[in-house]
Order: sequence, then structure tokens, then C-alpha cells
Amino acid sequence: MFAGVLQALALTGAAGIPAGEFMPLLASWLQSMQGLLPKWAEQIDSGDHTSNVVSNLGMQADAYINVIDASRSADVSTELVLPMQSLMKRGVAAGQANADLTSLVALLSKQGA
Repeated sequence: MFAGVLQALALTGAAGIPAGEFMPLLASWLQSMQGLLPKWAEQIDSGDHTSNVVSNLGMQADAYINVIDASRSADVSTELVLPMQSLMKRGVAAGQANADLTSLVALLSKQGA
């Protein structure tokens, strides 16, 4: 999430939007994301990443190219977002397209690598 925040700040900065002007929108988004943390913990602890999925990994992986394209168009580095794209593609290839993003946690562990 921190990488996404930095990428968003770089993109909005490239568009001429001061960080202070963007912060209220960013803070609102972060507050919304905070509400997902208990669900994420439950999914990770139970290993069930497919119940009550709102935005599945397959859709997220397909749409993620927009972040990369927007970054490149704005002449903003993609070094923070390309590893996430790779991880998402690996999750889809592992059969997790209908799972939540929390399914990627297992791929990050040595057992999942």
C-alpha cells in the first residue's frame, strides 16, 4: 500500500497537483482501506481468499496495466509498481484469479515462492 501511495503522489505531482492538495483524497482512500484490514486478516489466517471477494485478483491484474501506462505517460518511474504486476500475474497463473488480493501473501512467503 505504501508503494501505491508513493506512486499516486508521483503521478499527481507530475500532473502539477501539489501533495497538500491531494492529501485529503488520499487520506479518505486510506481510511476506506483501513476498514478492509480485519477481513484481510481473516482471509490470511483462514487461507480462504475466495469468500466475499469484491475485486478479484484476475480483474486487478488485468487493470493494473493502467497504473503502469499512466506512469510511463507521465514520465514517472515504474520501479515500484512493476514488481506488484509480476506478483499479480504469478497469482493468476497459480489459479488465484477469482481470489482476493490477500492470496498474494502466500506467494510472498518462502513456501509460496
